[in-house]
Formats: sequence, structure tokens, C-alpha cells
Amino acid sequence: MAGVEVKVMTREPNPDRNGRRERSVPVIGITGGVASGKSTVSRMFADLGAEIIDADAIVQELLDSPEIIARLRAEWGDGFLDTEGRPDRWKIAERVFQEPERLKEWTGWVLPPVREKMRKLLDSALQNSGNSVIILDAPLLLEAGIESWCDAILFVDANPSLRAERARASRGWPEDEVKRRESLQSPLDAKHRRADVVVSNNGPREETFRQVERLFRQWTDPIPGSENPSSHVRR
Repeated sequence: MAGVEVKVMTREPNPDRNGRRERSVPVIGITGGVASGKSTVSRMFADLGAEIIDADAIVQELLDSPEIIARLRAEWGDGFLDTEGRPDRWKIAERVFQEPERLKEWTGWVLPPVREKMRKLLDSALQNSGNSVIILDAPLLLEAGIESWCDAILFVDANPSLRAERARASRGWPEDEVKRRESLQSPLDAKHRRADVVVSNNGPREETFRQVERLFRQWTDPIPGSENPSSHVRR
């Protein structure tokens, strides 16, 4: 895919807590395959001035909380803590992606507080008149049920072989780890079908940035006669 693929949107802007349909800032959710470059695309939007709500950063903050550490120690034992007594993310990942029932248990611990924190951050960002675009960088965007918070879903596309190569180089993962983890998530083709915008991350970084910049300009440049900037996402 050489450039941005934009589908005609039918999604209406989501009402706020008072039931209003108008919103001054478009909210874009980012999804895609494991190691496709979702965080890279998110950082590109941040460089252009977008407000980023990073689910992974929230998870990391949550893992450092005394509540999660105590629960992990009580339920799974000290073997899932590192030498400093903090949750060992690699050991936890090894377990949950080998035992689906453990993944469900872990998700039940982590997902509710992460969703709650993301919702608070989103509400705050929507009240900030200085924001032009809000990006929800959440790897399990669809699985977490927060798609409805977004005006558009952006899918980051990358070839399976390239994603496996990136995961080996940056994360030290074995060859089949990407495929194994994705088998426990929503099917990749389903995520692609539900997206409103597709950005290819198969080529050089500069090429990906050009696509991101084009989308950012579409979503932030004023449309003559339009009172709702979020309508940009429905081009």
C-alpha cells in the first residue's frame, strides 16, 4: 500500500455525557497488528501537535501500584516479580500468552482501571480548547470496547514478515511470538475492516510520516462553512 487509504465514514460523532452530538476535537483510535508500528504512528501525530492518550503508559503506571503488586504476589506468586519487587512484564506475558485462562484473568485485573483512567484523560483533553486532534493509542482498542469513544479508527498496516522482523530486532522475540500473541486477539482482518483509515508502515519512516501528516492536516484544516471540526474524519 503506497499511501493513505480512507474509507467513507458513516460513524456519527459520539455524544458527550450531556447527550450533545457536537465535538470540537476529533478523537482518533489507533489499532493494527502486533509490532506494526502503532506507537511510531502515534509519536508522529504527537510531533505534529496531537494530544496522545497512551494506554501502554497507563498500564505501566498501574503495574507499579501497590494494589496490582499485592494481587500479583497473592494470586500468582513472587515468581512474576523482578528483583526490585515490581511486576516482570516479560514473565507475565509469557504466562498469559501461553494460558488463555490466565490472559482472561490478567485482563480482568488490568483493563477496568486502564479504561477508567483513559476515559478521565479523554474527558479532560476534550475540555482543552488548545487540542486539535486526540489520539487514543490503545493496542486492544477494539477488544477493550472503547471504539465507541472515537470518531475514526486508524489501522496501521505492515506485512507479517516485517512485523516479525521488527519484533525480533526491538523486543528480542522469537520468530513465532507475533503470530502466537495475535492468535489471542481479535482477528487482524476484522480490525482492518472496522477501520476508517489505513496507514501503510511498510516503507521508510519518511513515507509513513507523509501519510500521517496528510491525515493530520485533513483533520485540523478548517472546512469553509463547517461548525464541527470532527466532521473532517468523515471525508
